[in-house]
Amino acid sequence: MLNRYRTKWTSRSGIVLLVLGAVALFWSPALAADAPLDQDQSLEAILEKLAQYRHNQNHDTVLELQAYIRAHRQTPAGRAECERLLLGLLQGEATADGKWEACRQLRSLGSDASVPVLAKMLMLEDTSEMARYALEKIPGTAADRVFLEALRSSSGKIRLGLISSLGHRGSGQAVADLARIGGGPDQAAAKAAVEALGRIATEDAAHSLIRFLGAEKEQLRISAAGSLLRCAETFRAAGETDLAFQFYRQLLGSDISISTSRAALQGLIAVSGDQGRDLILDVLKNENTGMHSAAIGMVPLTFDAADILPLCELLPRLPVQSRIQLISALSGFKNDMVLVTVIQALSSPDLDVRLASLHAVQKQGNAATARILIRHAARSWGVERAAARSTLWNLKGEAVDDAILASLSEEDDPALERELVRSVGERRIKRGKPLLYGSLQSPDSGIRLEAIRALSHLSEPQDLPFLIDRLLMLEDVTEQTELADTLAATARKISRPYARAGLVTNKLSETESEDDRRVLLMVLGKIGDDSSLRFLRQALGDQNPEIQEAAARALIEWPTAAARDDVFWIAETSTQPTLQVLAVRAYVRMVGMERFRLPEAVVGSLKAVLPLVKRPEEKMAVLGVLPQFPCPAALELAESFLEDASVEKEAQAAAAMLRCSLR
Repeated sequence: MLNRYRTKWTSRSGIVLLVLGAVALFWSPALAADAPLDQDQSLEAILEKLAQYRHNQNHDTVLELQAYIRAHRQTPAGRAECERLLLGLLQGEATADGKWEACRQLRSLGSDASVPVLAKMLMLEDTSEMARYALEKIPGTAADRVFLEALRSSSGKIRLGLISSLGHRGSGQAVADLARIGGGPDQAAAKAAVEALGRIATEDAAHSLIRFLGAEKEQLRISAAGSLLRCAETFRAAGETDLAFQFYRQLLGSDISISTSRAALQGLIAVSGDQGRDLILDVLKNENTGMHSAAIGMVPLTFDAADILPLCELLPRLPVQSRIQLISALSGFKNDMVLVTVIQALSSPDLDVRLASLHAVQKQGNAATARILIRHAARSWGVERAAARSTLWNLKGEAVDDAILASLSEEDDPALERELVRSVGERRIKRGKPLLYGSLQSPDSGIRLEAIRALSHLSEPQDLPFLIDRLLMLEDVTEQTELADTLAATARKISRPYARAGLVTNKLSETESEDDRRVLLMVLGKIGDDSSLRFLRQALGDQNPEIQEAAARALIEWPTAAARDDVFWIAETSTQPTLQVLAVRAYVRMVGMERFRLPEAVVGSLKAVLPLVKRPEEKMAVLGVLPQFPCPAALELAESFLEDASVEKEAQAAAAMLRCSLR
């Protein structure tokens, strides 16, 4: 026994040691982001290795450098020493990758002491970019002065880089030089300069940009407009609304793109205070509809519920697209005038306007609008009818339910009554169930059908006796089928699965009417209570062919795999081609539902039905089931269909999925 426990401990301890070893490996200093590989190394030793560094090689050296500088940059002396040694590397012999890493560190800890060294690198093709990267973040006028001196004597790619860096620095001293370059012959440099002025975003920079709004080159005009917009946005964010207002106005008075104009308009409205409302109204009254969307987009931020009357009055006079957008904007304001306005828009000749109005009514509507929506649903078609119904069904509040029930008890228009009955069901108004029972007696077949469908939402198991009796009274086949669906839906609300069909089977045992038996068998198939299968099996042997067919169809519709063997028997023995096809489909469906059977057994069941499979549709059904049960037998069966031209593609797909699963 002692040896047995010793064996267990040895095994367990081996696992523990293995896990601890893995943890030690992954938590080694070489991989820790916040610790150097060798904490005893000096910066000189690290930089000696960095001088030989190449990208993606010896990355530990970079980690050591980062960790060392993090540990020593907290004091002025430490920062100065790190900066001095990094500058020494830049002035000595080192790889380009090593110098790049040094510049990355100087970007955050560099001072005026770094400027002379980096200045020498600015004008060299190989080092200009890395020097700019470091200098961009070094504060002070010394760096600005170096950039400007380099800019005035540079050209080509280096010049473009310097312009970009001055913009990113927000260097106000560079405005005059950048403005001069913007008006020069070098188009690439001019565009870069204009964009840099937008990043600098001082008042002088903004004024410099104005003269480029009328530039001959379209690309320069576009860049200038975007940069001036950026300046205005910067002033707005800083609370300098007067300056922002001035430059937004300047943009709107220039020949610029529609997208920039819209952005400028919205900015102007935002900084105009109470005058923003008048500005929106003026734009909407203007024949230039291209700016309507921008103005309407600012309505929720500019207007209050108390002052939107002018917008409501203006709505009918707007173009269709502007009207649609304004209806959407107004729907966010809880105001009686808004509700009146959108209801009036329901009579628009344009479908999209009416749909937008229906969506707005859903947000604004109340009990008083229920009857309006009922009428609209009854008198419209397609997508509009669906929208009207959805709006009505989603209106909130019991007062809406009360209005619907009151209208239903008084209504004598069949079209409106049908909509009301449907609404009782869709809104789940349980208090309306007695009214639905009354609607079952309506002389209008459409009302009766709507009542039957609505009851499927509201009926409860205690309603089953009434529903069964009502079902057996019906003569219309459509109503029978609908009520059978409602009855089955009600039965499925019984929590005990094997008690759901009890009332139906009791009635089936009591009745002698062939018609009643046929209807009750149909209901059993829809309920799907496995305990009632014996009644259907008995009915398959009935002398009445109609009873046999009713039982067969009920079994074919069965929702579980419990009727699998029954439908196979129907497929084998039925003399009706339609029943045989339906039974084959049901069998394949039920076989596919048995997810916990051995895959080989499932394939065997599918093979058994193949002699009865004649049409491509049923073959496709078999192929659709096979990938759910991967095994060599399933692959073999799928491949057997490859020579059948009617399902060749489906067989290829099934075989491919099976091969993938079996790898």
